[in-house]
Amino acid sequence: MRRRIRVIGGITAGALAVTSLAAAAQLDERSKDFRVNSTSPNSRVVNCEAGDEAVAGGFFGDLRESRVIPRTFKLKGERKVLLRSDNIAGGTTGDASVHAYCADRFPDIDKQTKRRRLTPRDDRITARCPGDTRAISGGFKAAPGGPVPVESRRIGDDRWRLRFSLDGRPGRATGFAYCATLLGTITNVRRTETLQSGAIRSVTARCPSGTDLLSGGFRGQNSAGAAKITIVGGSRRAGTKNWRASGQGASSNPSKLSAFAYCHSR
Repeated sequence: MRRRIRVIGGITAGALAVTSLAAAAQLDERSKDFRVNSTSPNSRVVNCEAGDEAVAGGFFGDLRESRVIPRTFKLKGERKVLLRSDNIAGGTTGDASVHAYCADRFPDIDKQTKRRRLTPRDDRITARCPGDTRAISGGFKAAPGGPVPVESRRIGDDRWRLRFSLDGRPGRATGFAYCATLLGTITNVRRTETLQSGAIRSVTARCPSGTDLLSGGFRGQNSAGAAKITIVGGSRRAGTKNWRASGQGASSNPSKLSAFAYCHSR
């Protein structure tokens, strides 16, 4: 699905943003908080301001008083970000938030969609950007009670990878790559930490000097056979140059959690 291209003074908005990428350094954040109980999923949509478009999104779910996890997280139309969350801790109600990162000028964004039936031995989805477009951000969709996302990140320059925990059962899920023609360099910064069993921690990746934070991603572990499992509750911006992932060690052995910051330099 290709977004509408606006024309400004005879020049397409996409062409304008490619030649003048200051917009990438001026991503405004909009967010919306909500509550999720353990009997049914809940969702919210956050809108960019009129005239802006959503470049990327972020999410957060409470893992301390409950276990709020994302099931669906995606850009919706030109201005919106959607988050649908489950609370898998019985008898509790937990906090969640959805975040939109918005630009007033940006290249036309092309959404690439990949749907797959997943199995415990084949739990990945990779969506690829077409032509000379580059992966800017990503998202996912899974049914309530179905696959749980444990990885959402950029691979190379033109792909976005999703990985899911299936609890031993096959399931269906969808991965999204949001792609644009963007000049300059995108640097992938990763930070990884170890989570002890039951520990809840945040991991933050920081963009280097001279770059601007474009979007981010996360990766937890899903090695049931080795008893190394991470529940991911959050992946969102933290300040103007940091991307933060939050998670909980959910196995008897220590597990890993990584945050990825995708940093643009013109």
